Amino acid sequence: MDAPSFKYRGFISYSRADEPAVRRLHRRLERFAIPPALRREGEAKLGAFYRDREHAATASMVSEEIITRMQESQWMIVCCSPAAVESDWVAAEIEAFIATRGRGRILAIVLSGEPRDVFPPMLRVGEPLVADFRKVADGDDLGLLKLTAAILDVDVGELRDRLAGAECGQTRSRTLLAGAAAAVALVALGAAGFAVHQTLQARAQSRAALDVAIGLLEHADAAAQAEASPAAVKALLDFADDRLNALLDAAGDGRFDERRLAVRLRLAEGYGRIGDVENQGRHAEAALAMLNDMADDRAAAVARVRALSVLGAAVAQQGDERRAGELLNDSVEAARGLLRLDQQNLEARSLLAGALQRQGEAQMIADGAEAAQPAFTEAVAALEFVVGRAPGDDAASENLVAALSALADAQAAQEEPGEARATMQRAVAQARAWSSRRPNSREAREALGLALMRLGQINADAGNYAAARAPMEESLAIARAIAAADPADSNAESTVALRLMLTANVLLELRQAATPLMVEATDMGRDLVARDPENAELKNMLARMLAVRAARLSAQDEHEEARDLWREIVTLRRQLRAAAPPNAPGPARDLALALERLGAESAEIRDASAALGGYNEAVRVRRDLVRADPENVEARRSLAVTLHTLGLTRKFNNNPNGAIRSLTEAAELRLAIVEENPRDRRAAFDAADSFQQAAVVQAGVNAAAARRSLERARELVARLVSDFPNNTRYADSLRRTDEILQIVNTSASN
Repeated sequence: MDAPSFKYRGFISYSRADEPAVRRLHRRLERFAIPPALRREGEAKLGAFYRDREHAATASMVSEEIITRMQESQWMIVCCSPAAVESDWVAAEIEAFIATRGRGRILAIVLSGEPRDVFPPMLRVGEPLVADFRKVADGDDLGLLKLTAAILDVDVGELRDRLAGAECGQTRSRTLLAGAAAAVALVALGAAGFAVHQTLQARAQSRAALDVAIGLLEHADAAAQAEASPAAVKALLDFADDRLNALLDAAGDGRFDERRLAVRLRLAEGYGRIGDVENQGRHAEAALAMLNDMADDRAAAVARVRALSVLGAAVAQQGDERRAGELLNDSVEAARGLLRLDQQNLEARSLLAGALQRQGEAQMIADGAEAAQPAFTEAVAALEFVVGRAPGDDAASENLVAALSALADAQAAQEEPGEARATMQRAVAQARAWSSRRPNSREAREALGLALMRLGQINADAGNYAAARAPMEESLAIARAIAAADPADSNAESTVALRLMLTANVLLELRQAATPLMVEATDMGRDLVARDPENAELKNMLARMLAVRAARLSAQDEHEEARDLWREIVTLRRQLRAAAPPNAPGPARDLALALERLGAESAEIRDASAALGGYNEAVRVRRDLVRADPENVEARRSLAVTLHTLGLTRKFNNNPNGAIRSLTEAAELRLAIVEENPRDRRAAFDAADSFQQAAVVQAGVNAAAARRSLERARELVARLVSDFPNNTRYADSLRRTDEILQIVNTSASN
């Protein structure tokens, strides 16, 4: 029988111990889009697969229903693993399938263990192994490709080439690139070589290269939507960019200019999604240059809006605010021109909304929320029109929720909590309506969860924790449901962990029991890091969550428990700093802050050795930051703060010489900042404080040195009092300095 005659494309036999991996495989198989050239009788997908969820206790309990499902299945897929080879149930299913269908329709795959050890006994004759999903072998992506080729009864090379050369309008497949791009990039490389070298004719070369480029871009889009890592998406984009566009440029056939332009624009937008601003701008510039040589029709006008918008966003990220503003204004005006031609045109309104959204985002960076708000408001209005006329347009629904969230952020930044709350309530309503229309859409549920979380945060920021609780808890429930549906998705798990912590914070403010949620969040974060120890994002998230929990413990005077968490945070921050580029300031600053908190908590429990160790290492890290950027005032200011704290800690632990060195260095650093900027009152007052503290210690060992420190402190404070005579803080500091100076002089004369 051909595949359409069967109810199921395959019957999946597996051990309950392998449930998470099999569930993920099941979902990917049913979502796999067959390339058009390989479809039979109009089939677009592989179809349904039967996965027995009951797993009866004994082999003798293989039911009539299971036998029926086997008879209705074209193939049996046996998932081999150490657990499966020990499973009587898997053995019974294989025996039943062979009895009813024979051996020729069994496909075996390896999930874990050594192939020679994990094959069920009844399959060891002939070993119908088609794919090895272990990371050390085919991996998930190439393994799926091999299994799918076997199901379709085609050569894996043919399936590979058809996928890579898919046309732009082909249904997007999310199956090959959700985890990593390496295997698929190699597959595509082979397809590119096959396509390009078929002929020496320039036209055929251009057409083949474009087919492969568009196929790769389809995969890159699918990978981005499936939340693959930026590195995975970039691997595909770089391949399409470096290898295929070089061939297009060499061919130079004007017959394909429109398709070349489309590839340029999609590359620019793809790079923009992963934050590669340089390549985003380069391809957008190239697209605009191509448009200058092309006929000025509607298609070119649409492309111009996209190119200007993407280029403007890239330039804004690079810091050229003036040029970014010009490009984004041009993009908005070009979109308005399209809309004037046809007020009912939904594509034109969507383009205008996208241009306005990018313009608003750039204005937020350059000019602040007040300047950005009109662009976000207009973008929302345009998208509401589109969604009202085309409620089934998922992209418009997603963009509308995003635009409302951006508008709410702008309102919140202007301290308009009421307006921000009302706008986020509209965003939640839109996301809820979209989710109702598409109950099986993960994107819609994710948008609803994110909107609810943002609504909860706005309420919490305004101090209305009672109103924040319900949206936070619903947002958490949505995240839990998404993660439960895909246990292998670490992104979904990290979302749960973050929302657990946010919800716990709200409950704490309401004096509700929150410790279980905080513990669950941090435990989940630890588990994610243990499973993926090279993932910097997960480590950052765990460190932030642990810091929140540590701060809560400290506020409750549970300093020993807080210190244990800061020790864990310091370990994470050391690892992140070691993995970062040598001069990257962010990881170093984060490590210094964690070390300072470790020192503070150690001081609270009178562990002088640990406190001094934390502050000393923090000083070394902050010295490195200053050496890397000696003109950075904030880096020098932060080093002075840490030195001052270290000096006080040494003072209280009977190390006068060490205390004097640290306090004097802090004072000199602060004084240098004042000399560079005499109007820096904060640095002047802090320098005086460090000199005063140093003098207190010096008074016991060197009265002359104490007098010099106090005179320098007095000079700084007296200047502040002269400039700000009504400032009681400065006046009190001057009076205290004079008193200490008098005591030192009296002691010296005696």
